[in-house]
Formats: sequence, C-alpha cells, structure tokens
Amino acid sequence: MPLINYIKVEVAPFWQGLTDAQHSDWFFFAAANPITNDQGELVTVNGWQMFVHVNSWLSIAQAGLMLSDPPADLARPDPFNLRSTVWPIKSKEAVGTTNRNGRIFLDVNPAIPADRVVFVIPAQTFVSEFSVHPWPVAHNSYIAPGFSGLHDLTVRNGLSGAGAAGLTHLRIRGPWAKGHPRQRAAKLIITSTVNGMRTEGSVVNSK
Repeated sequence: MPLINYIKVEVAPFWQGLTDAQHSDWFFFAAANPITNDQGELVTVNGWQMFVHVNSWLSIAQAGLMLSDPPADLARPDPFNLRSTVWPIKSKEAVGTTNRNGRIFLDVNPAIPADRVVFVIPAQTFVSEFSVHPWPVAHNSYIAPGFSGLHDLTVRNGLSGAGAAGLTHLRIRGPWAKGHPRQRAAKLIITSTVNGMRTEGSVVNSK
C-alpha cells in the first residue's frame, strides 16, 4: 500500500482521536521546530503536517508505534548498512530445507536497535552511460526492532539462475548476491520509534 494510503487510513484517524490540547501541542511544537524539505531548506509546517512527518513511516510498521504527543526533539537516528547473503540454487536454506530457487537474505548482526524500525525499499534506477540497470530488490520489506539473524528478502517470484523478470542484475554466484559494482541492492529507511525521524542506509552486495 502506498505511503499516502497509510496517511489516510492510519494517521488521519489517529489525529482525529487526539484531544484539543494534544492538537495544540503539535501546533506549538511545529512552530518551534522547522523541518528540512527535499530541497534542503528549513520550512515551518503546521501541527497536522508535523504529526504526519513524525508518524507516517511508523504507521506503516505498526499503528501502535505512532506518537500521540510531540517528541522531545527531531534528532535523526544513526545510519548503518546491511549486507546481503544468498543460498544458491538447490542449496539448503537456514531452516534446513531445499528450495529450487536461490534466496537472498540480509545478515542482521548486530541486532536492529530496540528503538528503530527498518524498511527495505527499492532504490532509484541506476543509470550508466551504456544502459539502465534494474535494482535487485523489487518489493518492500520491514525489519522489526530488536531483530537479529537472517531476514528473508527473496523477491516475489524467487530468484532463479536466469534471473526473475527485471531482476537479472542480481545473480546468484556461489554464496554471494552479485549486482552492478556501483549499485546497491536496496535502500534502507532507518526510522526512530522515539521521534519518527529517518536516516537512509543501504543494502550492499556481499562481494
């Protein structure tokens, strides 16, 4: 579901359920805390816009994570990257079963911090001077706070040796997911559950 739908379905009803005093708190907080827009400019938003700014990504993870009251600050969480790992064709997976298709996982170690949620989303198309290379990850995924271990990131139809449609640039070679050397496999949106602020990270190819 697109982010705008979460705002309509989750964030807007939550806002409507707040008290008048809470609404006022968000408007005062917004006035005192300008945010940086996509152009890198500081802009002052109203209380509803600040509420959406803080809670939009939290609502995707879990509605219960949304903040009723303004946070203490808008500090961004520390960035980090995750590395991919692959079980090749007909190899044993982490649970000991055998799958005809290869599978790609994220090696999450150390654990995701308890006050973070992490979204794995497709990054923008990589364009070289010769061709346009599709990004390996074609769908969204979510990693819960405190998770550690192998997070299954297998694409919708699995990764075959010939490559799924539009995903041929993520190839299974031995134990590694290989893509274009200058391309990351996906983008991470690292979101603080304390204040809803976000930092970008990457899923990097194993080798």
